[in-house]
Amino acid sequence: MGLKIQNLPINERPREKAIRYGFENLSDAEVLAIIISSGTKDCSAIDLSNIVLSNFGGLYNTINKSFNDFLSFKGIKSATAAKLCAIFEIAKRHNFKRLSLIENNIKIDNNYIFQKYSSFLNEIETEKCFIIVLNKHKKIIHETELFFGSEISIDLSIRDILKTVISHGGYYFYVIHNHPSGNPKPSMEDEAFTLKLIKLCRNVGVKLLDHLIISKKGYFSFLSSGVKEETNENND
Repeated sequence: MGLKIQNLPINERPREKAIRYGFENLSDAEVLAIIISSGTKDCSAIDLSNIVLSNFGGLYNTINKSFNDFLSFKGIKSATAAKLCAIFEIAKRHNFKRLSLIENNIKIDNNYIFQKYSSFLNEIETEKCFIIVLNKHKKIIHETELFFGSEISIDLSIRDILKTVISHGGYYFYVIHNHPSGNPKPSMEDEAFTLKLIKLCRNVGVKLLDHLIISKKGYFSFLSSGVKEETNENND
């Protein structure tokens, strides 16, 4: 372990270094150390930050960890864990908002959607479903969330989706949901849901661009799977 922060030269202490040279010139561990503030008797805040980053596999994964994940480290108490979660939540919301503001100037595709939704869907322990509604020019006009359940609730979910798309004047739309298990492979219920949704879309004049299943291992696209032809059929 290194020296305690108060024993470091002033220009090497994270807070003083940030004020003098700018926060952008700090390492990930130094930024995290400012938030953690203090370590333990045998471990400085910087040492503790390095331990956290090493255990979680870097800053990107650390941002998506839970309150209890942070509490598992000796030296991180409830107040600090809550502060970390709050700061990382602000970062995720800012990123989501930033992507929303620029999306009218970029092509909306599967990779863009995965980038936008994966950061928070991958930390949720229950399945959720999102709908992205687009106009005839394939510009996003509405996004909303609804819970996605078992086979019993498929009919209700499809009615809710189609009602949302039509009520907002949509022409195209995406469906996105997560698999907390980490495996993006669709279940039989997922396949039945998608096939029925495709069929009913034709009856009401709207078009499903894709149904994406997002997990920590990536995403599954029904467009690129065995229902590709059915999804694309009659699409512009």
